[in-house]
Amino acid sequence: MSRKLDKQIVYEYLRVIPKGKVVTYGQIADFLGNKNLARIVGNILHENPDGDKYPCYKVVNAKGNLTKNYAFGGVVCQKMRLEADGVIVNNNKVDLKVYQWFYTDNERLLRIIKMERYFDELLDANLKNLGLLCVSKILQDKIEVLKEYYQSGLWLQDYECDERGELPENLKRGILSQDALYDFFSENKF
Repeated sequence: MSRKLDKQIVYEYLRVIPKGKVVTYGQIADFLGNKNLARIVGNILHENPDGDKYPCYKVVNAKGNLTKNYAFGGVVCQKMRLEADGVIVNNNKVDLKVYQWFYTDNERLLRIIKMERYFDELLDANLKNLGLLCVSKILQDKIEVLKEYYQSGLWLQDYECDERGELPENLKRGILSQDALYDFFSENKF
């Protein structure tokens, strides 16, 4: 992965972290494919547009320490928000052995987050009545990625994983609706 990370994927990952759990900057970078980009993840989190929607307070350093640069009020506010989630913070540090969250299938999680994002962009363009002839090259590329996802069987595997309750509770999953992609493609003649 390049040194430029997709900010929105980082923000959406934050929404998946369960209440009462934390992750590290390096863990997010690793999820995105390059554990050496933890500082860039930190910079992205510092630019977080909405601390309530994208809970960056759930991110700590590799030793469990809270960040002095927490974008929404520093260590004091980060500590308050974590404690409100049930995380015990001692001396501005979280016990990672107790509170660190791991999801074992990062490839699946990243794929669903990306597909969900693409799907949202297409639905948004559709709501604005852009129509097929006006769809940009970028959106057409995303349409092709979604078609391939849907037709390849990966969608079905992700859907079945969701049906078994194996996906994180907070994961946005509109794309995994049995009919969402089929309806979108058939209604829009893509």
